[in-house]
Amino acid sequence: MDLKRLSLIAIFCILSFPLYALESIAVKGLFSGKALIEIDGKSRIMKQGERSAEGVLLIHADSQSAEIEFDGKRQKLTLGSSISSQFAAAKKQEVTIPRSEDGMYRVTGTINSKGVEFLVDTGATTLALNQQLARRLGIDYQKVGRRGLSETASGIIATYRVMLDKVTVGPIALHNIEAVIIEGAQPSKPLLGLSFLRRVDLNQTGNIIKLSK
Repeated sequence: MDLKRLSLIAIFCILSFPLYALESIAVKGLFSGKALIEIDGKSRIMKQGERSAEGVLLIHADSQSAEIEFDGKRQKLTLGSSISSQFAAAKKQEVTIPRSEDGMYRVTGTINSKGVEFLVDTGATTLALNQQLARRLGIDYQKVGRRGLSETASGIIATYRVMLDKVTVGPIALHNIEAVIIEGAQPSKPLLGLSFLRRVDLNQTGNIIKLSK
């Protein structure tokens, strides 16, 4: 075998393996068309279509997720999620919510890192809570919220639309969740509405609701 053929075989073998063995890839920030990606502890802002020196390609990014490719494999990651050197997705996060005796689905969680008990409400377009709870959670809704009016059986009431920094249910954590603050004592428990639920997988079987992400 001549030297030229040996050189071609060597080049082929080099190109057949990834140039980098990465320990971890994590998404630390999401923007329209860009993402803050942490690769083996080093953070860099990448644009769609850009490939890092380690070989990580950012295919698509928006405020909800980033799709990346490495070593010929694609993976969609949400904010704060990561993958290992084997490029396997982290274990799926799940929470199981049984129906209580009064027919409601209750689950503990947090709003901006403070504990609450939610009522799961697939009929509510947004997460909803009353003004007393909002104040207890430190939400200055009259200052940061967008005021509106809503007609109820008790009359016209004021509402305020706000963005919550972080909402968790069991092990599932989501950022930038729209919520409405309702002046008065209702709802007595915060309603976990579609502004959260539409960003997770929801399956209902009998008297059990399962949320996963």
